[in-house]
Amino acid sequence: MVDAASPEPVLVFGSLPPEGRDLDLLARPAAEKAIADALAGQGLLRRGAQWAFFGQGKAFGIELVPAESWRLPAAELERLFAEATPLPGARMLVEPAPHHALLIAARKGGGRLDAKLRTRVARQLERDSGAWDAAGASARPWHAERALAGLRRAYERPVEQAPTRTRLRGLRSALATAGSGHVISLSGLDGAGKSSQAEAVAQGLAELGIPAAVLWTPFASNRSLRLLAAPVKRLLGRKSADSGEPPSLVARPGSDRAGGGPLGACVAHGWATVVAVTNGLAQRRASLPHLLRGRIVIFDRYTLDSAVHLRYLYGESRRFRFQNALIGALSPKPLRAYFLDVPPETVVSRKPIQYELDHVRRQARLYREEHERRGVTRLDGERPREDLSAEILADVWSAL
Repeated sequence: MVDAASPEPVLVFGSLPPEGRDLDLLARPAAEKAIADALAGQGLLRRGAQWAFFGQGKAFGIELVPAESWRLPAAELERLFAEATPLPGARMLVEPAPHHALLIAARKGGGRLDAKLRTRVARQLERDSGAWDAAGASARPWHAERALAGLRRAYERPVEQAPTRTRLRGLRSALATAGSGHVISLSGLDGAGKSSQAEAVAQGLAELGIPAAVLWTPFASNRSLRLLAAPVKRLLGRKSADSGEPPSLVARPGSDRAGGGPLGACVAHGWATVVAVTNGLAQRRASLPHLLRGRIVIFDRYTLDSAVHLRYLYGESRRFRFQNALIGALSPKPLRAYFLDVPPETVVSRKPIQYELDHVRRQARLYREEHERRGVTRLDGERPREDLSAEILADVWSAL
């Protein structure tokens, strides 16, 4: 499509698919406009110079870079396109000459060399054994003399050597992305498809070069809670489970009246507070290492699920405003939050042994009440998996 749309040569300066996870294009004004119009006409989403396609369970990115943004002298820019060679079977898509490919790699990586770039450099030297010298002759107008020299030293150095300077560059790169991560949350009944959607979204982001991690933090499952559970249950007039853990979400729904009179009500409120703090801290502790590395953290159940769990376990008529405020304050704020809504009957049909329909209906009602109160985006969880993941991916990518 890009090849057909462009009225003049367009430089492909990155790895081609399938090795490359996206398509990097350098275009002059006429080609840039024509390609942008074609991409928009095909329904691709735009974010600055980046375009993305979501569908069929896949994600694919295109970076359409204006040629003038490279700030090359006019003569050098003309040489870059004039000396490029057409890609096999293409009309307007071209790849840079070997010496220009080395200059592009040097400028882009600042002289650093990883395994992927080493392979690309080797390919250019196979195309032209004199590429280093030719690149050196043009390095000054490209403002790439130091970067090119660094890239050549790194390439000619034995692979097993890892000098301190290279490690420091890696550390600086890690620090540059520190704290730039975001949280995406998927909530809903067990069996709604949260886990499969979380994995699909993570895979799609990875295909666009965006690192992501999928996390799941169980509600009210903590060693300290297990130690406290037995005496609390006695105060509430409940029988302690053999495991000493708080009651499970489905097997032991909470009633609207705490046992033990006023004392039981106070203990129930206090216990719900302890559970809320533990849950919020667990979500922060699990996500923080990934967020500091600039990753997207996709939670398979999050604060909406916690709000539903609190009401289902400890009193459906209560709002637990204080406890929910604690969870919200302790948990990182999500960039996007989604509620996968499925009928209770669907859940029971997917997991007939695990769930009783009456219990699931009560949970479903709580989810629908709480998601509206919290402004969480509702999605139809019965839609085809690939269609749903494409919608979530498009929304998340646009928000980043």
